Amino acid sequence: MLWILKVIVHALFRVVFTLEYTGVEHVPLTGAVILAGNHPSYLDPVLISLPIRRRIRFVAWDKLFTIPLLGPLIRFFGAFPVDTTRRDQQAFVQALRVLQDGDALGIFPEAGLSKEARMNALLKSGAARLALAAPCPIVPVTIAGARAAWPRGQWLPLPRKITVKYHPPLHPPAWRRTALPKTGNWPRP
Repeated sequence: MLWILKVIVHALFRVVFTLEYTGVEHVPLTGAVILAGNHPSYLDPVLISLPIRRRIRFVAWDKLFTIPLLGPLIRFFGAFPVDTTRRDQQAFVQALRVLQDGDALGIFPEAGLSKEARMNALLKSGAARLALAAPCPIVPVTIAGARAAWPRGQWLPLPRKITVKYHPPLHPPAWRRTALPKTGNWPRP
């Protein structure tokens, strides 16, 4: 059912937006992987997921789960909450489980929508910590045009060109893979 819904949403997005995807081949079809993208709009999790032929479990702002209809919907699609106001150990452990199960994890290292169209320089360390702990590659994802398609304060998206680029995977250094425990007891940097 998830695949059918994805096809319908992809068709709808192609009608509303001009979508361009590059580098999809950099996302492995199996095995643990982290897709780490910039976060210019509300559309980003859907934009990242559409061309990928596997389920991506997203880490999402905990307040979204309190919104009627939206909360149950994003939970249905596999998202789980993170409290971005503190170091959320429970969300980290859940994300690590996703990766240990060999699944794909979507994360936005900015920990919220970008204030500008480009990526905020103050990134959170969760994606890197997870890649070291799992161990697994990180596929950086760049989204351009989504901010213009759905600006802050706008009720509905506008028809615009959106480009999503999947970059070659980054692999954690082998010497660090044994330095972190496989449990949820993480040293504080």
